[in-house]
Amino acid sequence: MKKNNKFLTIIGASEHNLKNISLRIPIGSITCVNGISGSGKSTLVNSVIAKEAFRQEKLAQKNKDDYYKLVRPDFESVKDLPNVLIVNQKPLLHLEKSTVATASGLGDLLRGAFLREGIIECQCGSIVDNKVSYETLEKVIKLHTENDNLKIFVDYVGGTTLNKNHFSNYMREHGFHHFQIDGKKKQYSINNINSLKEGARYKIQCVALSLNDLAQKKIPTDRISIYVKDELILDFTYQTFCPLCLKEHQKKSLSLFTTSRLSDKSGCCKICSGLGKTQVINSDHLLIRSNSLDSHFLNIPFENGQYKSLGIYKSSFSKIIKKYGFKSSTPYEDLSDDTQKELNDLIKRKLINRCGKIGLEDLLIESECLSCCGTGFNYKARAVKIDGRNISEILSLTIEDAVPVLKNLKLNNILEALADLSLGHLALRRSTDTLSGGELQRVKLVQAISSGLTNSLIIIDEPSSGLSFSDVDKLFHLLTRLRDEGNTVLIVDHSEHIINKSDYSLYLGPGSGPSGGDIIERVNQIVTEDELSTESVDNEAWENKYLILFPVTHNNVLNQRVVIPLGAITAVVGDSGSGKSSLIQGVIECISNSASERKNSDLISKIVLLNQKPIRASKRSSVLTFLGLSDELRKIFSQSSPAKLFALDSSYFTSNSLNGACSHCEGDGEIDGSVCYSCGGARFKSIVLSVTVNDLNILDILDKPAFEVMDLELPPIIQKGCRILAELGLGHLGLGRVLTDVSGGEAQRLKLAKFLIENEKTIASVSQHLMIILDEPCRGLSTKDSKFILGVFKQLAQTNNTVVVIEHNPYVISQTDYVIQLGPGVGALGGKIIFSGPTEKFKTETCLAANDSPKSILGISSLACCLSEEDKHFALIKDYSLNHEIVSNRQIKFFPSKIDLISFAEKNAEDGLYYFNPFCNDFFLSKTVPNSLIKKRFSELLKFGLEHAYIAGNLISLQTAHKSINQTNIWYAYVPSDDSALAYSLGGGWLSLKQKDGSFLNIATRLVDIEGRVVGTRSITAKTFNTFYNGCDICLGTGNLFFYDDFIGDPTKSVIDVEFYKKELQKYFKKHLSFKIKESVALFKSEGLLDLSKPFDSLGSNEKLIAFFGLPNFSFIKKNGRQDALSDRIDWIGLISIFNQHAKKIDRDIGFKLGTERQLIECPECNGSKFKKEVSYYLINGKAIYEQVMN
Repeated sequence: MKKNNKFLTIIGASEHNLKNISLRIPIGSITCVNGISGSGKSTLVNSVIAKEAFRQEKLAQKNKDDYYKLVRPDFESVKDLPNVLIVNQKPLLHLEKSTVATASGLGDLLRGAFLREGIIECQCGSIVDNKVSYETLEKVIKLHTENDNLKIFVDYVGGTTLNKNHFSNYMREHGFHHFQIDGKKKQYSINNINSLKEGARYKIQCVALSLNDLAQKKIPTDRISIYVKDELILDFTYQTFCPLCLKEHQKKSLSLFTTSRLSDKSGCCKICSGLGKTQVINSDHLLIRSNSLDSHFLNIPFENGQYKSLGIYKSSFSKIIKKYGFKSSTPYEDLSDDTQKELNDLIKRKLINRCGKIGLEDLLIESECLSCCGTGFNYKARAVKIDGRNISEILSLTIEDAVPVLKNLKLNNILEALADLSLGHLALRRSTDTLSGGELQRVKLVQAISSGLTNSLIIIDEPSSGLSFSDVDKLFHLLTRLRDEGNTVLIVDHSEHIINKSDYSLYLGPGSGPSGGDIIERVNQIVTEDELSTESVDNEAWENKYLILFPVTHNNVLNQRVVIPLGAITAVVGDSGSGKSSLIQGVIECISNSASERKNSDLISKIVLLNQKPIRASKRSSVLTFLGLSDELRKIFSQSSPAKLFALDSSYFTSNSLNGACSHCEGDGEIDGSVCYSCGGARFKSIVLSVTVNDLNILDILDKPAFEVMDLELPPIIQKGCRILAELGLGHLGLGRVLTDVSGGEAQRLKLAKFLIENEKTIASVSQHLMIILDEPCRGLSTKDSKFILGVFKQLAQTNNTVVVIEHNPYVISQTDYVIQLGPGVGALGGKIIFSGPTEKFKTETCLAANDSPKSILGISSLACCLSEEDKHFALIKDYSLNHEIVSNRQIKFFPSKIDLISFAEKNAEDGLYYFNPFCNDFFLSKTVPNSLIKKRFSELLKFGLEHAYIAGNLISLQTAHKSINQTNIWYAYVPSDDSALAYSLGGGWLSLKQKDGSFLNIATRLVDIEGRVVGTRSITAKTFNTFYNGCDICLGTGNLFFYDDFIGDPTKSVIDVEFYKKELQKYFKKHLSFKIKESVALFKSEGLLDLSKPFDSLGSNEKLIAFFGLPNFSFIKKNGRQDALSDRIDWIGLISIFNQHAKKIDRDIGFKLGTERQLIECPECNGSKFKKEVSYYLINGKAIYEQVMN
């Protein structure tokens, strides 16, 4: 490694669980990031380094999205960050035709080779030129046309855009007088050239007089196309023909050598759409050939004159049969081939449309496409050959077999790289969705090598996954090559072999979750001789009971005799591609089906296969829902007395339902990236959170770590689930933890936990014997994490179950009872059992400490860091989020937390009651509240057993309180409750205490200014001071607005009057705008929000602001309207936005240009600050953040 004094410097990283860490990673080195599962490795590498690199790339491209300018990971500074390439184990986007060749980059190189060196060979044995000769061209025209109305066109090739002078000279030089544009029939004279638009993109075809004329002028034949009666008959721009038999072929092009359906010039077989397979009717299952239509020749239920499951009436078949002259009594087998084909085509179409229907699964089967012989390529693509092989034949080769075949095409570098990564056994056309995560990652890595990447940061996640020590050595050779080509390699891995070979190591920890996120000294995880000693399962019976199967055959595993001890842990080992997974699949098939030799297979009651497929999760999926425990938890809350009192069934106790979810954020806990102003991130409705079991509401339980929940008085199934999580080292996870936030190692163990929970009785049953097969269960886990899983495996074996693991980890292998080794090579050279016996007799590869251990990367001081202007801006945001003072009027007393506020309230409530304003959360959106919402809020309070409200000093029943509320006194509405926590929740973080003199003391954990009519966010964070999340609703955080009013005619009229608009616009207003504007104005007036039916010049300044720019936080659904239909919503977006939407149509229809004198004005809502009003209350040294930024 060359010495390099450059570093990637990260200062103050605090994303997720990172503890404000600072570090320097040497540029041009291989650095391994390590730590136990959940310690913060992925957060540092992916959520900080990779995400920031992506953001910087977007900014360098001058991306106009404010997100990339205003939002970045939580750190103080990142310096000298190269471009980043991430090589992970995630599946590619779902593409049916993504193969080893395409994913590695070899596919593009191979297509290029066929384009350069491929020879078109006709079936008759002739060589076909890529461009037809004039002699062949004339023969083809005579064969395909009768020369009636024959027109010959020549493509004009003069660059991507039109140069009129060049085109004019071309026409005259070649004697052309007419041309057509973009394939349209109309022809133009050479004199019309000046009417064309200079620089436009046209497809121009010149009209030729004759072929002889073109031949004399030596016009290339691949520019010629032939039309007959204005229909394109021959297009020699892509067609070519055999000079001997005149069979059609296609000119070589890159698209010809793909099976993509996106281009009609591709080599895709049209019959099977490039898949190589077609769906055909399973005649043996579906057809009763000896039956006629009358006696029902289809082997599916027939009732009421139709085959209901297919949706085919008997009459549909009758028409086809009669069409060919047969009777409905004729047996199917006696019908003509054409009749049978048409019947089958109808049945097939119906089957395809109903392919997912139960009972029809076996009626359609896949069969090799007869047209392309299963290759996916049409005959034109297969006709192009190099050294006698077409592209399909080459793609069928394995990587190892392709090396000598392609040696003359200069593709050996990439093929050898694939082979060095233990992928030599894979066929080039092998679909990537059949690869393991590790195999796919190594294929992606080769693409990085083949692309000639340099001066980049390459992030690789767990590259040792699925590799033996010898395979890791080959892998590291390629990583070293990437480093030596000027790249920086950053690896996340637990393998001591990988760590020892790296130039530098970085350890995060010491624990997981909240206990992790610090840079710590390197922890030596080298496995000692003592640790490698096998501790057999305490089960005396297993030595005398073996599962014996012969012959086991699958893929490259042929006729193997497999011995697996029952009631023990067996490790299946071997190099990548040696046949481990194939052996397991063969074992499953042997147990399920008959075999020549089977011993004790009858003792196995069930086979369970847990593979490497990732958990499919959405942002709504949690640990609780994945484990299948949510119904039990919801059940205990719905059966509680408070839930019964409020008539809350189990559907309320989930944030994934409309009943239980906060109605503002719909259960997300966030709105546009900021904590929900209504629920404060809790996700549930207040009434749901008011229900407690053992003094805990459902959110309290979801937020607690599993090791705490297991000790609560909850249903046994939940306690057991939490105990299993703790045993697997997942006790730190909360049950409400979103699955998209768990690490890869945590996800792997969650799958195991789910199996153990769902099968607990079966596992413990003496009469049941499970064979549990796991594919690399300890992949990506540290030795400490692996010990948790091994403990569970031993418990499974001790309860009379058999555990089989595919593994490469030496420590895990050493802790099993029995080992089966596959080899001796990979692919065709593997597939043989080369060792089968007790673990103590198997020589386990161990990772010995390297003489030159990697240098540890430790934390650095951030004091000397030079911050950029952007860094200073984000530092200012963070400073305000942590150190601001809230300045408001004297009516409000602020508290830092809910606990502090409730403690104060309970000590100072003179009458023992706690008062709250039920509209606090609504005030966050607007100073006013719609009348319909006022009625709804009071109605909701009745469910809590509350009865009265103080309005303007009067005690009024909640049932009629909405009649006494108006937009003047709504800020002074008080509802009493004897429950301080309930009042706090319903009041949105704002409580009031009645004093002896009858006045109210207002206390809150959020900004509340009654006089200024401003309510702030529930939680003041860095997002509060970021205009992307908390920008002004009117100007959307820009501080400016484009203003024009040249549509106004008579300002003494209202916006619903036609005379309000200029005369030129009045007809358009009546036809297109009047109904919508009147509808909105009437509704907003009835809701008490705004009255725009008054004369415009009588409106106040704030009303005019709303008239021009809208009231953005309100949208209503029409009566009987659809919730998700935009056309059924009524809102007020403002006159300027309305006319902006219609400006082009108005200009086109009536020739009136709006906004010709528009001005950029300071936003009158935020006065140019860009922020919502609340930010002006959060000060440092007497200044708001926008004053600091402006200065």
